[in-house]
Amino acid sequence: VNYFNDRARRESIVLKEQEMKENLAKFEKSSKVMALIDTFTERKADVLADRVNKPFKLVKFKLANKNDNGTVDPTCIATVNGVPFPDVNTGAKIQAGLDIIGGLQEIYQVKMPIFIDNAEAVTHWMIDLNCQQIKLYADKKYKTLTFFANGEKQEG
Repeated sequence: VNYFNDRARRESIVLKEQEMKENLAKFEKSSKVMALIDTFTERKADVLADRVNKPFKLVKFKLANKNDNGTVDPTCIATVNGVPFPDVNTGAKIQAGLDIIGGLQEIYQVKMPIFIDNAEAVTHWMIDLNCQQIKLYADKKYKTLTFFANGEKQEG
């Protein structure tokens, strides 16, 4: 039997080729739509990030993550000078926390006392908050809890 001369076989091949072309066209159209959705998601995240990041001086929130294949995933990652928050040192984490507190105080117009633990990890205070700050330092030379106000040891 010669299958290449079989008319039904040839018609089937032609139909399959046509179906393949239609599916390829649908795939290309879907790919374009997906690319537009990714572009929209990325632009939306950029606009939203600009608004979200306004009250903060040190911390910036990254709201979109562009993948190697060009797709965009929504995310929410706090960064300090472009470094993800979990990867910064303790001093930078404290500064970032103060920056976030300051930004929220600005948004909600509320000032409250702030307890800052591990204050010895900060060598240069970059965030100035207009509220009471209670900084807790660990220091080997003091065996008991010791209080200082404006740099002077307090008795009592």
